[in-house]
Amino acid sequence: MKSKTLLLIIISAVIILVECTAFAQSHTKRIMCLGDSITVGSGEVEDNNYKIGYRLLLWQMLNNLGYNIDFVGSLESGSSVEPTFDGNHEGHGGYTTSDIFANIDYWLSLPTGNPDIILLHIGTNDIGRVTNKIITDNINGILDSIFSYRNDITVILAQIINQKVKLNQITQLNDQLRTLADTRRAGGDSIILVEMENAIVYPNDMFDSVHPKQSGYEKMANVWFDALDILFRPQVLLVTDKMGLGMGSVVSSPAAIDCGEVCSAYLDRGMVVTLTATADHGSVFSGWDGCDSVNGNVCEVSMHSDRRVTADFRVVSNVNLLFPTGGQIIPAGSQYTVAWEAPLNAVRFRLSGPKGCGIGTRFFTDTSATRDAPLLQKNKNNCFMKVIAYDSRNKKIGYDTPDSKFTIEVVTITSPNEETVCTGGQICPINWNKSVYVPATSIELYYSLKNGAKWSRIPGIEKLSPDAGTFNGWIAPNVSKPSTKCKLRIILRDSEGKIVGRHISVGTFTIQPVF
Repeated sequence: MKSKTLLLIIISAVIILVECTAFAQSHTKRIMCLGDSITVGSGEVEDNNYKIGYRLLLWQMLNNLGYNIDFVGSLESGSSVEPTFDGNHEGHGGYTTSDIFANIDYWLSLPTGNPDIILLHIGTNDIGRVTNKIITDNINGILDSIFSYRNDITVILAQIINQKVKLNQITQLNDQLRTLADTRRAGGDSIILVEMENAIVYPNDMFDSVHPKQSGYEKMANVWFDALDILFRPQVLLVTDKMGLGMGSVVSSPAAIDCGEVCSAYLDRGMVVTLTATADHGSVFSGWDGCDSVNGNVCEVSMHSDRRVTADFRVVSNVNLLFPTGGQIIPAGSQYTVAWEAPLNAVRFRLSGPKGCGIGTRFFTDTSATRDAPLLQKNKNNCFMKVIAYDSRNKKIGYDTPDSKFTIEVVTITSPNEETVCTGGQICPINWNKSVYVPATSIELYYSLKNGAKWSRIPGIEKLSPDAGTFNGWIAPNVSKPSTKCKLRIILRDSEGKIVGRHISVGTFTIQPVF
């Protein structure tokens, strides 16, 4: 850039995401573990009094964080295990989805039922017996019953674990369960999908063909816990006041933060927060620190723990053109936005550029302006933008202009190009880019074997749309020796036959004879 360099003053806006230390809930959360023998904990242990499955570890992890929970269900397993835990569940060994569907209304209505949250892992005993459609239809029926009983129940639906010898039917079923969950969530149901299949290492975590061993159950417990933890645990997002001389704002999506009017908000654990920094006139945003991912002035933060993010702003010291800076291709007839930075004392700006680029000489009071790229007959490659800033006394205080040019593109032949070698008597594809704004209705293509000194029209394109962008019907002419100075020409015409675009390929390509 041909800009003068002055001192930059760096300021910071500090964003702190603080974990809420208290778990607030209106009542004890009743959790029903619902499914088949995998829910019971069958596998390595035969005695029902010692079957814990994933339930013991899940119980311990939730209680260790102070979550007020109650495992509910008409069955109990693991009563002899030390340390003791709440062993109630609704895991029925050998049950299929149709069995669960037939009994769910009864279990929900029992004094041991009435859950707030249901952990549903079902379908293993259906595999090899019925189709995936029957399984998903039954699961839909189970969900219908649950949400008819109470529409405020949250169902955490598991993509089921696979077998020791993995089956494609299970993987396909799990894909269908994702679609099912997405559809029901879009319809207003409170349903969370968790991935169990890929959480298990096969066959290492399996006791037999269908049941995990304890390492597998522990991994299942972690998957359930992560979902429940996100569901239960709130977070606090705190954004501090900005410091220094620079001016700007930070806002969030979801719409909780709008600093400095509202700089704090409660957010759910696990929520992904998008922060956007916007500099005021006279300042510029210069970067983030502490984000999970960054795209320009946008920062993405996952609320899995306490976070600290910094947004840096600087005071603009001189005029700085942001777009177009050179090298861009702008479609003819399109609108584009010129943008620049300027010092705070700059109140008036003048744009100028070469004739034919549609810039003219224009004055503005803002640091951006919308311009119309002109409709031309051929590409214009020498366009550039110059922006000059003036203060309140109409004194010129700075300017900027790029070191390279931008292009207003009407139509461009992209291939054949300098690297292309076509063979005589064979198809040689032709490709081009065309501005969508150019009002062309017909197209003409020509080739030259003598670097443009003589042109021959290419037939077979009479019905081809100029917007097609490709023509695969050109048979390269037979040549007796390699022709290394070949070119193409394209002409676009409107409905009245007027030329509205033309281009000759850059460089030359080769047509070789058939050997």
